Amino acid sequence: MFDMFSMWIFFSHPVVLILASVLGYFKLLALFSGSFVSGALLGEWFVLDDMGFYMLLLNKLIFILIILGGTEENKVYTGVVYAMGILVGCCFQLHSVFIFYVYFEVSLLPMVLLILGWGYQPERLSASKYLLLYTIFFSFPLLMYIVSAEMGGSGSSFSEWACSGESVGLMEALGSLALLGGFLVKIPLYGIHLWLPKAHVEASSGGSMILAAVLLKLGGIGIWRVLPVVQGLGASVSVLVSLGLYGGAMVSMICLGQSDLKLLVAYSSVSHMSLVVWGLLSNSTLGSYASLMMMVAHGFASSGLFYSAGIFFKEAGSRSLLLNQGLLGVVPGFAVLWFVINCLSMATPPSMNFFSEVEVLVMSYSLSTLLWLSVLVMAFFSVAYSMLCYTTTSHGRSSSVSRFCEINGSEQVVLGGHALGSFVILVVMSGL
Repeated sequence: MFDMFSMWIFFSHPVVLILASVLGYFKLLALFSGSFVSGALLGEWFVLDDMGFYMLLLNKLIFILIILGGTEENKVYTGVVYAMGILVGCCFQLHSVFIFYVYFEVSLLPMVLLILGWGYQPERLSASKYLLLYTIFFSFPLLMYIVSAEMGGSGSSFSEWACSGESVGLMEALGSLALLGGFLVKIPLYGIHLWLPKAHVEASSGGSMILAAVLLKLGGIGIWRVLPVVQGLGASVSVLVSLGLYGGAMVSMICLGQSDLKLLVAYSSVSHMSLVVWGLLSNSTLGSYASLMMMVAHGFASSGLFYSAGIFFKEAGSRSLLLNQGLLGVVPGFAVLWFVINCLSMATPPSMNFFSEVEVLVMSYSLSTLLWLSVLVMAFFSVAYSMLCYTTTSHGRSSSVSRFCEINGSEQVVLGGHALGSFVILVVMSGL
């Protein structure tokens, strides 16, 4: 019994977990060395396509940064984070639809543990209930669709679904909407996003980083995999896209009135992910790959913003923008990294967010002028609230921020790693 306990302590040590993630990262690069292929079969249940490859890179880099940023936490925290990284990583490469659904839902349990065990506020139980109820309510129709598809002979893998043909008729359209609903609630789409701000506010820094950088992308990769099934929805897809974009534009305006830093970043995630939904459901190659790039870019930017919000709360005791002013005069080193992370969020060139938003704008202009205007509004307000967030905290008379101490080495590495990781994956995507 003592040997098993000692082994758990050894394997949950941050250094061991980081080394394991780094080895997995190089194995992934070795697997995809040379030219990319449409799918590299890893076994009966696994497949690795372009989307899965980049999501796995994002997954590994983000979890390395989370483990580095949580070195002051206990071994249980580190073990839960690493277990969640394995579950989410499996989702990005699973080929079997039913097994994908199992991992898709089980990945919620470590997130609930992180909120309940390491959350900051007493309302974290309510936030966990919101998270579970929203996802279970919308994932039950998804489970029914998967079971009926396997019993109806459509196959048990995503590739077999892709060969089964597009949706036609009322019943098929309703089934495809049920299929999309299980993924749209994870992204989340505007209208079914109310669980996200609650979960972010109540979660710890590591929990918010996982939720924003990785868990939201499960919905994106789910939609990517079922695109051949839902392409025949037609008008129903137009309604979903319109709801997402107009809702995203309204949420962008709401961000300007937020004083809580975590709430601002949470609502900005809803706005950015609505662009991902639009790109995926646009039925265009440019839109699909713009969504892929935006998901990776959003993963690094939002994770860095939430980690910075955690530093604000730890040092100053508050996440309020009005109580954390004068950062530039007290901790200039942190202010510089805070500026870089905000630049990633507002799509400053040459960041990955910039290229992805340009691709979405080009694609939108070629398909619909009204939707193009909605994307333009979101891009404008994204810059506006990011600049407001930075200038409010960096300038002005210092109050709570006067208690700030300059961030330590591990915090500098984590913040710098977000910016560096974003540029490295951009270089890999460009084929340089």
